[in-house]
Amino acid sequence: MASDPIVSGLRLDDDTCFVVDTTDRTKRGRFDIGNVTTSTDRLVTIPDYDTTIGTAIRGSSAGIMYSNGSSSDADFVTMATKGDILIGDGTGAPQTLTVGTNNFVLTADSNETTGVKWAAAASGGSVAADDITVGDGNVHIFTTSFPVKMTAVDGQNVTMGNADEDAYFRVAASDTAGDEDVRIVNTNGTDEAAISITATAGGVDIDAAATKNVDISGGQVAITSKDDASAAISLITNQGTTETIQITNTQGTADDSIRILSNAGGVEVSCASGKDVVIDGGQVKIQNQDDASAAIEIKTDIGSSETIDITNTQGTSDSAIAITATAGGVSISPSSSGGTTISSDTSMYSLSGTTSATTADQQLWTKDVGTSELAYHVKAVFIGHDKTGNKTSSYEISGLFRHDGATTLTKLGTSVKNVIGDSTDIATSANIDLAVTGDDIEVKVTPATANTVTWKGLVTITSG
Repeated sequence: MASDPIVSGLRLDDDTCFVVDTTDRTKRGRFDIGNVTTSTDRLVTIPDYDTTIGTAIRGSSAGIMYSNGSSSDADFVTMATKGDILIGDGTGAPQTLTVGTNNFVLTADSNETTGVKWAAAASGGSVAADDITVGDGNVHIFTTSFPVKMTAVDGQNVTMGNADEDAYFRVAASDTAGDEDVRIVNTNGTDEAAISITATAGGVDIDAAATKNVDISGGQVAITSKDDASAAISLITNQGTTETIQITNTQGTADDSIRILSNAGGVEVSCASGKDVVIDGGQVKIQNQDDASAAIEIKTDIGSSETIDITNTQGTSDSAIAITATAGGVSISPSSSGGTTISSDTSMYSLSGTTSATTADQQLWTKDVGTSELAYHVKAVFIGHDKTGNKTSSYEISGLFRHDGATTLTKLGTSVKNVIGDSTDIATSANIDLAVTGDDIEVKVTPATANTVTWKGLVTITSG
C-alpha cells in the first residue's frame, strides 16, 4: 500500500472523475456529480470496514432493502413466498406476515404483535348505509360460494326502489309475526304491465294459508290461457264437503251482467246425480242460435222413474203456463203404453160467473185445447146460489171431445146430473151444457128463472 500514489486536495474541473485499474485500464469506475445542486457540496464517506459497494446496495438475492430507523446500515428482506406482506410491529424493522387461509380477511387485533391477523369474515358483520356509493356505474353483489342476504332487524324495512319510494319492493320486518309483510308497489306507473311477474320457462305459484284469501282486484281482471289444452283455465276446490265456488256481480244491471260465452264450442253445466242445477232469476230465458231440429231440448235418459215437471205455483191467468208455436204445431206424443194427462187445480181451471133469466147460454168457463189430434175428457163440478130465494144447487157435468188435428173439435157426448139442491128454480139439466166453439171447450148455463144465480166450481180436463 506504501507504493500507492497519494493525491491530496485533488480538484477536478469536469463533472466526472474516473478511477482506472492499473493492471487493466479497460476497467474503470466513474463518479458523476452532474446532478448535484449548484453551489452545493455533497460528501461520500467510506465506512470503517471492508465492503463491496455493489453488494451493499443490491443485495445477494431478490428482495427489498429498507431502513431500520437507526444509524445502522439498511437491512434487506427477501419476498420469495407468494402472499407474504410486510407488517410493522413498532420496533422499526418490519415483520413478514405469511398469507392467510382462503376467504380469510385481514383483521385488526391489538393482542397480536403486529396488531393484525388473518381471520374468517365475521357472520354478523354489517355495512353502513352510505358505505357503497356509485355514480353512473352499476353495483354488483356477487358471491361464488355463499348466499347473499339482506336483513333488517324487527321494526325496520328492507327496501329496493327509487329515491322517492313510489316504486319499490319492500320487506317489512316486525317482532309480531302477524304484522310482517312483503310489498311490491308501483305508485305512478300507468303501463298495463306496471308490475309484471313473468316466468319465461316455468310456472307462477301464488299460495295463501288455508283460512286466508288470494285477492286480485283491478279495473278489469283478465285471466287468459296460453296453452292449447283441455282445462286451460280451471277453478277447482278440493278440501271438503262445504266448499262452494261463487261468481257474483253486485251492482251490474245489464241483462248480461254475468256472461258465459263460448264462441266456437258448447257450454256444459254438470252436477252430481243426486243434486240440482238451479237457474233462478226475474225471468229465465232459454234461446237457441241454431236453425236445427231439437234446437232446444229437455231430455232425461237415466231410468224408468224419471219425470219432467213444468210448474207454475202462483200464476192465475189462463196462460199461466203457455206452450205456443207461432208458425207450426204442438205435438204431444206419449208411448203406446202411456197416456197424456192434462190436469187442473183451482188456479188454472176455476169456474165462476153469474146468470139471469134475461140472458141465454151464459158462459161460465172456456178453455182453448189447441189443434192436437187428441181425445179430451172434461168434468165440471160447480154450485149455483140464488141469493134472493136463498136456494142452492150443485151440478156435475162431464163430456168427451176429440180434435182431428186440423181444424175441427167435436163433442162426442155429455152427461149432466144434479147432485143436490133445487134444480127447478135455479137450472134444469137441459140448461147446463158443455159446448164447442172453434178450439174452445165451454161450460154454459141458461137460467130457468128470473133469479140471478152466482156459480163457483172446478173443471178437470184429461187428455189421451
